[in-house]
Amino acid sequence: MNSKAVGLLKIFLWFICLFHIVVGIGLNVWPEMASHMAKLYGVKVPLTPQLVYLLKPLGAFMFALGLFAMTAAKDPRKHISTVYIFATLFTIRGMHRLIFQDDIQRLFMIPSQKLMTGMAVFIAMAVLLLVLGMAVGNRGSAD
Repeated sequence: MNSKAVGLLKIFLWFICLFHIVVGIGLNVWPEMASHMAKLYGVKVPLTPQLVYLLKPLGAFMFALGLFAMTAAKDPRKHISTVYIFATLFTIRGMHRLIFQDDIQRLFMIPSQKLMTGMAVFIAMAVLLLVLGMAVGNRGSAD
């Protein structure tokens, strides 16, 4: 197994883990987290109490995804399917921005450039996971 690929994959998975756990907890505990995330994604809509509440279950899912990423980060070779599942998720998230671009811009007032940047980031994350996952999963011995 390529130890450099394993190391890079672990670092990336720990980043994914921490981001999802922090945001997941934040959306459920700190009301201000919703406005911080809206700014990060470029959303320009009023954060009504209803919308803030709807973000809580999303936060629970993000927390759970963080735990999955943590499991994979500890032993990427053993949990390679989790790596590929995250690559699939990030591909879908990126493609949503392309397929539903008009709706997203209209509903959330996100500028096109910000939306396409988000798409590129998600696709790049998916490709990185796929490439590192293949490097880790296709090697039989440690380097």
